[in-house]
Amino acid sequence: MVERVTGRKVGARDAPRRAGDPPELVAAPGRARQLLGWEPRWSSLEAIVHSACRWHCAHAPGVEQRAA
Repeated sequence: MVERVTGRKVGARDAPRRAGDPPELVAAPGRARQLLGWEPRWSSLEAIVHSACRWHCAHAPGVEQRAA
């Protein structure tokens, strides 16, 4: 999704899990909604990546903003 949103290739390499890494990570806002009354602002991965890219580009010196 990052590559699609930014139009840039993301370098990645496979490596073995590190000590202490969980077997998987799952984000489910239902628990936060239930306990805290919190509602996520964005629910789609594309919207989340757009938001994160905008924020990082606005706060990283010398980085050109490409995600609109």
